Amino acid sequence: MIKIHVLSAGGQLDRYSTRLGDITESVTAEIAKHLPLSGVDVTFQYNPAATIPEVGMCGYAPTGHLVQISLDPFNARFDAELEVELRGTLAHELHHCMRWRGPGYGSSLGAALVSEGLARDFETKFRPNLTLPAYHRRLSNPQTDHLLQIAKIARTNTPYNHSEWFYAGSEESGIPPFAGYDLGLTIVRKFIERSGRDSGQLWNEPAESFYEQL
Repeated sequence: MIKIHVLSAGGQLDRYSTRLGDITESVTAEIAKHLPLSGVDVTFQYNPAATIPEVGMCGYAPTGHLVQISLDPFNARFDAELEVELRGTLAHELHHCMRWRGPGYGSSLGAALVSEGLARDFETKFRPNLTLPAYHRRLSNPQTDHLLQIAKIARTNTPYNHSEWFYAGSEESGIPPFAGYDLGLTIVRKFIERSGRDSGQLWNEPAESFYEQL
């Protein structure tokens, strides 16, 4: 069961409550055909500072039973992007929820790359015309090859610099901003090709499996 909670004591989300609920119910019914979803609270909150500026939305799944989606309905792109971004965001974060119930998100770089790669691949099933999310930046083939070699060596390191790999990047380390999402997607899709299973079936697969024969 998915429970929807629109937190709107200040009234900022009042005019979107019905739309948020309708989109969520529709896409979670589709997602449930691919993931064994149960017992998840989905909360919507007005929190512009936590959103992706290009779309006024951002999701977070801190546990196996909670998805938090921050929204900025005053963002200029919010209305136009709402349905596409919400579908993709819910698919991404609900995959994370299921991952938390299995091996977990992971505390190492290698595990995080797999968790984000799986969620990113799963998300594509629910994005019209395979549109890229605002946080995703495609790497060139040389960049992918270079970063893959670094990740293979450093994959078991804990702690690792999450911001460096998934947000800000690092000129010193040669890591472009948001590189971890595309690199993780590459790692996961190589495993999908080898195994014949899709990301919806791999939510419980140990991270180390993805680096065998890589």
